[in-house]
Amino acid sequence: MTTIRKYRLVCSPYTFIFTFVLTMAVCQVEDQNKTKLILAGFVPTHPNSSWSASGMIPAIELALDDVNNRSDILQDYELLWEWKDDECDPGLATYLLCQHVYNGSQKIMVLGGGCSVSTVPVAAFSWYFNMLQISYAASSPELSDKSKYPLFLRTMQSDQMQNAARITIMKHFEWTHVATLYQNEKFFAMVNRDLIERLKENDIDLLTSMAIDYDPRVELGILKERESRIIAVHAYEDFGRPLFCLAYRLGMYGPRYAWMIPGWYSADWWKENDPRVNCTTFEMEKVVESVILTVRVPNDLSSKRKAISGETFDEYEQRYLNRLHGRPEYAAFDLHREHGYGYDAVWAIALGLNSSIDDVSRMVVKDSNGTSRPKRLDDFTYGDSEMRQVFHRSIRSVSFTGVTGQVSFNQFGDRIGNTAIYQIQDGKTILLGGSDQEGNMNLFKPFKWQDDDAPNDGHQHVLRVQYLDDNIFWAVVALSIFGVVLTLALLTFNIKKSDHGFVKLSSPRMNNMTLFGALLVNLSVILGVIHDCSYLGVNVSLRTIFCVSTNWLLSTGFSLSFGAMFAKTWRVHRIVTRLHPMNEQMQDKHLIIFVICLALVDVALFTAWQLVDPCQSQTKIFLVEISKNSIKTVTQRYECASTFNWWWSGALIVQKGLLLLFGCFLAYEVRNVKVNGLNDSRQIGISIYNILISSIIGVAVKLTLTDKPSLQHVMIDLLVFFCIVSTLSMMFIPKIFAVLKDTSGADYQNKRNAERASLSIGPIMNDVSSTQRERGSDGTVDTNAM
Repeated sequence: MTTIRKYRLVCSPYTFIFTFVLTMAVCQVEDQNKTKLILAGFVPTHPNSSWSASGMIPAIELALDDVNNRSDILQDYELLWEWKDDECDPGLATYLLCQHVYNGSQKIMVLGGGCSVSTVPVAAFSWYFNMLQISYAASSPELSDKSKYPLFLRTMQSDQMQNAARITIMKHFEWTHVATLYQNEKFFAMVNRDLIERLKENDIDLLTSMAIDYDPRVELGILKERESRIIAVHAYEDFGRPLFCLAYRLGMYGPRYAWMIPGWYSADWWKENDPRVNCTTFEMEKVVESVILTVRVPNDLSSKRKAISGETFDEYEQRYLNRLHGRPEYAAFDLHREHGYGYDAVWAIALGLNSSIDDVSRMVVKDSNGTSRPKRLDDFTYGDSEMRQVFHRSIRSVSFTGVTGQVSFNQFGDRIGNTAIYQIQDGKTILLGGSDQEGNMNLFKPFKWQDDDAPNDGHQHVLRVQYLDDNIFWAVVALSIFGVVLTLALLTFNIKKSDHGFVKLSSPRMNNMTLFGALLVNLSVILGVIHDCSYLGVNVSLRTIFCVSTNWLLSTGFSLSFGAMFAKTWRVHRIVTRLHPMNEQMQDKHLIIFVICLALVDVALFTAWQLVDPCQSQTKIFLVEISKNSIKTVTQRYECASTFNWWWSGALIVQKGLLLLFGCFLAYEVRNVKVNGLNDSRQIGISIYNILISSIIGVAVKLTLTDKPSLQHVMIDLLVFFCIVSTLSMMFIPKIFAVLKDTSGADYQNKRNAERASLSIGPIMNDVSSTQRERGSDGTVDTNAM
């Protein structure tokens, strides 16, 4: 047993060495037997590039190693790449594509580029060589145009997709006024145009949108002058650095400003040494604090699912960092925050090629000796459109879980995915969460602002609707109900005592019309305050019914009530001035027809108004207040109006105004008439004066107190109440006292009979004498002197 143990101890190291050497030999033989498939790579790494993607190289090469180590993917092939630095230069990129094609080995596909500006010409040219192109970073919306770039796909979403996240952020903070700046390039102009369209769709006002160059002093000056606080920027980072330095010089930073920029800038981009930036690192850190960045989701934010490589994003990223910092060939490369897109781009190519093997094998190719055999992937040539169709179909249908989440492509070759939201907090770019294309935002870290609260947009609106105060509402309703009860009581009195001599002489039928008009006016006041109260909520349809009814009742009630008084005064004027032959009597029926005609004029006018230009209840701004922190409070109230409201209202005012003026003229003419037979003429005259003065005050209040609707309502309603109560009191209190003193009316009738007998008063209005009157020294007509 001892001998055997010693033998095992001695032989074990040799066995291990032998096994290791044998395994390496087998692997080398296998690698030598694999056919190489080479990708044409484009990566901007030059220091003079407007944007560097050098950090993508370790991720891409890590993915190539992972793919080649899998026995179930491209089993007989080895996927490699040859990359060139296009420096984000479109001309150079086109030249390098020609070198890829005409020099060196056969390329099967294009991987890259990084900058959209240099990717566009490659995508427009490479499809002529039947090469599919997969980009890991180019996000220009232009590349979604399949008529120009039919074989282009990308594992990064279009920059237009980021605009959806920006709109979501704006709505989250209730920003409604935004300005945009964009680098004067076609790519950024398209993204900016898409954002403007989305702003319009979401009712967000665009203050201004301007293209910028390397010295955006003028543009920033305009933004500051217009008090733009929320600014979205579309530009490369080499434009961003001088832009933010200038923003610091102009004071456009701090708690009052929110900047939004692309999230694909390199890490610590504001710290890069740039000869065009004359700000210190401290100043740059100060100006970029709280800046919001939106970019394609760099990893699966929703879970810790394992990717196709068999690891989570955190595990993959650790391998990436170890490779980046542990290999000397990557010493000059910078960490790239979106390295996962390069990793997933390689996997998309590998899976697409792998799924193409069976379809390609059904094709036949002839060897150099003329022997036919099934095609292989390495048989691809730049003129093989048949294999290109297979590759395109296979990659378009690829769907897998990558380190950046689920990878799949839409009909435009764009990556389907969400947008990540970052914010610079305390000098570090912090991932806060993400947003999907439906506008749903999922944050696992909060936004952090320099003043705790998010900046307002400089024009932040607080919209509120002011209703009539409840106390005022119930007070006006109580007064109006009192007016209704009073009117009904007087109407009952007037009808029951219409045969009483004193009441009969005042034309009770005309008085009934006055009372009925007063009743309508009281009801219009109640409907008016209901329209303005809070109890109807936002029911605009119901408010419209109340507002239209209020106008109809008020105008018609005025015509009936004032028209009846006007008609009676007119009759007195005709009698005392003897403008007509004495045998021409104006009976009550003539006056009633006149008043009805006035009411019909109102009905015709309001019918035409409602048919041609209908009144509706709508909110109207009557007060705008701006606080110290630039919050604009807009107060609205419900108002009954139409498109040409002033024209229709003007017609009513002219009609009623002429009637009032003529009524005052008649009242003035008969001011000294004192005829017992016309026992309420003086009271009617005083009432007409009251109505005129109250109407003038009411119109003045309506025009001047627009910013104080409650006070306006109270004053107008009190004026209406005063007119109704004072008019009815002057007209009916004397009648009530007369009836109380002479319940049967016999005494009054005997007195009137005696006057008729002594004065031979003719049958004018059944009691007004047509006998010659004598005027006294005071200008009054005294029946006793006749």
